Amino acid sequence: GKGISPIFLGQIHPDAYGFNVPFSEELPQVLRAQKSRKEQIVRTRRVSLPVLHAIDHEFFDLPEVVGSPNIAIIFFDSANLSKRVLRSAESRFDAVIVGSSWNSQIVRERGLRTIPVHTIIQGVDTSMFYPRSRTQEPPDWLQGRYVIFSGGKFELRKAQDIVVGGFRRFKEKHPQLRPILLFSWHNPWPFRWHESGVHTNGKPQMGPNGKYEFSAWLSENGVSSADAQDLGHLPQVELAEIFRNWVDVAVFPNRCEGGTNLVAMEAMATGVPSILSQNTGHLDLIHAACPGKQYTTQVEDASKIPGCLPLSVQRRLVASQHSDEGDNPYNGWGESDPDEIVRHLEIFSSNRRWAQRVGQRGAQVIRSQMTWSHYRSGLREVLLNKRN
Repeated sequence: GKGISPIFLGQIHPDAYGFNVPFSEELPQVLRAQKSRKEQIVRTRRVSLPVLHAIDHEFFDLPEVVGSPNIAIIFFDSANLSKRVLRSAESRFDAVIVGSSWNSQIVRERGLRTIPVHTIIQGVDTSMFYPRSRTQEPPDWLQGRYVIFSGGKFELRKAQDIVVGGFRRFKEKHPQLRPILLFSWHNPWPFRWHESGVHTNGKPQMGPNGKYEFSAWLSENGVSSADAQDLGHLPQVELAEIFRNWVDVAVFPNRCEGGTNLVAMEAMATGVPSILSQNTGHLDLIHAACPGKQYTTQVEDASKIPGCLPLSVQRRLVASQHSDEGDNPYNGWGESDPDEIVRHLEIFSSNRRWAQRVGQRGAQVIRSQMTWSHYRSGLREVLLNKRN
């Protein structure tokens, strides 16, 4: 905003310069213009300007560069914040910004008292993720298929096993729809997973090319290669086109989201009818897009068309080796029911015009409330208030 010229003090990931990445061409020029000022700040380790710090919630480490004020930005996926960690936050920072109402609730309940907590919802790049009628024919292998999308880093938290359980049951009940699972689960980070679960067994193995062999794992769990397609790690601009032209519905039964699940937000912003687990960070999306419990599949009654369908059945998740609630790493998480996924898929697949309206409503909500412009406005307000 006017009067605020940010300087990036961290390291730029090489992917930020990649083809089709927004602003990748302008980025080197911006960084060159900031180079001398950045070097001066890093050398003195102190500046009389606000500094935003990306924080690991397990430590709340001392800031490498001390600003005035110092504001921590944090997204966390565990409700088990210790008193020691919170006291560190209060002694080292002047405010905390979190990515969801659930995160805000946790830090307040766990005893963060002396510094303010601000909730600012992450945004969607609406220059790429926007609704539009289909302009491309799907490839031959998608012709006549009912296309279900699943995205996000492969891990226990993102609940790909529940996706598989729901997809498998839906396909068994409705083979005439020829459902196919399109998935984008690749991520460079390691993942935690249970190898023997209710819905799937084993875990994907690393292939000779350095990528996880998700298709082989799916085949071992009852989803053949003919009924699933690995999209790989896609540039956002390509993912947006796939959302607009190929996908009929997106499924996100995530067990936990510290933020609001950017992939789900991008799918909704593009007009994809979406199914969301009713827990943790997803609650902000659900409260905004489908706040009422009553809806009708009559297209004419626009007032009762939701912007998504929530998975309201949520069981408490407990790790078997943890009997004490305070030690349970999954405290606050939710376990969705694959049968409820099937019911929602049946509603969408048998009411295509209504499903389209749900997607339109979801896009309207995201684009009117959860863009990067909205995020910048919230961030600017926090910064200006702390300086005054």
